[in-house]
Amino acid sequence: AIFNKTMDEIESFGPRDLAQTGLAYAKIIKTLGEIKREHTISSHHEFLLCVLQDRRYMIYQLIANTSMPILSQFDARCLSNLAYAYALVEHVPKFDDGSTLFHHIAEKSIPLLGTFKPQDLSTMTWAFAK
Repeated sequence: AIFNKTMDEIESFGPRDLAQTGLAYAKIIKTLGEIKREHTISSHHEFLLCVLQDRRYMIYQLIANTSMPILSQFDARCLSNLAYAYALVEHVPKFDDGSTLFHHIAEKSIPLLGTFKPQDLSTMTWAFAK
C-alpha cells in the first residue's frame, strides 16, 4: 500500500521528498539484503525484498525522471542524499540524451559548494566514489 501510494503521488513530491524516498527505499533494500545474507528472514521480509529488488530500476528511474525538472530546487543536503541513495542501490539512471543523473547532480552541486556542510560533502564524495 505504501509503495503504490508513493508511486501514485511521486509527481507531486518536492526535492526533500524525492531524496528521502530514494534514500528510504535504498536503506530498506540494503538492510534486508544484509539480513538475508546473515540470517534466515521471514517470508514477509523475503517478499518485500523480492518486490523492491525486482522493481528497483523502475523505482529509481521514476525518481530520477521526477527529480530532473526540479533539480535546480534541490539544496546541498537533498543533492547529496539523492546521490547517496543511488550509490546504495548501485544504480546510475540514464536519460534519453545519454547523460546520467550523477552528471546532473554534479552540475547542480558546483554552484552550491559553499553551502555544503561537511556531512553533505562526505556523503556526496562517497556516492560518486561508489
